Amino acid sequence: MTPEPIKMDYARREEIFSKDVMTINELAAVMSCSYSAAAQLMNEIKFKKRMDGTLRFDMQGKLHVQDYLEFFNLDPNNQRYIRPQEGQQ
Repeated sequence: MTPEPIKMDYARREEIFSKDVMTINELAAVMSCSYSAAAQLMNEIKFKKRMDGTLRFDMQGKLHVQDYLEFFNLDPNNQRYIRPQEGQQ
């Protein structure tokens, strides 16, 4: 039986992206994919960053959040990573 996916909301996303390092389980939650797909993606990100000589953190099962953001060309200040202010949606 496959475990139920973690519901991603602003609080959970903020919790993950406020840390320096994310785990495979957290990557799976962010990407809404299976553990094995997240592990494969993490390896792809690490391989690319290693080949570029820019890998920040090389521990099995963990990925530096900045490496994730750079891989997908995401701005860490984008509103999707920040909890909306009261009255905003």
